[in-house]
Amino acid sequence: MSEERKLSEIAKSLAEEIGDGVLATLDEEGYPYTSLVEVIFDGDRNFWLLLSDLAVHSANIARDARASLLLREPAKAGQHAPATERASFLGRLEQEDRCAQEIVEAYLAHHPQAQKYVEFSDFSFYRLHIERVRLVAGFGRIGWIDVEKW
Repeated sequence: MSEERKLSEIAKSLAEEIGDGVLATLDEEGYPYTSLVEVIFDGDRNFWLLLSDLAVHSANIARDARASLLLREPAKAGQHAPATERASFLGRLEQEDRCAQEIVEAYLAHHPQAQKYVEFSDFSFYRLHIERVRLVAGFGRIGWIDVEKW
């Protein structure tokens, strides 16, 4: 298996297994603004997030849809956090006015505590359309992954 294929498999595994990450959006002055979010991956190169319309990141997205989502494997006891596998998924966030019921059900299956938020009128689902992927999988195992191949 090629190294690119190995990196792609690691990135896909992180996307499928990790349910929370750090979302970076651009604030009104162009600075990166980060927040902790819960996500699901639909297997078709999209992440889904449930965000409050009142949150700073939602206002940022309304101005500029570009975003980055960082996912990383949890550090094991005694493990140096920068040694963990991690991936940054870059793309554009789009608010979904009518989210498919299957996405809502999948999201709640992974994040059942979010049920009350789904019912609030000021929460919406957003889809991150992945355009670029950067993976760090250990010393010397770093690279950009062709999004069409993973």
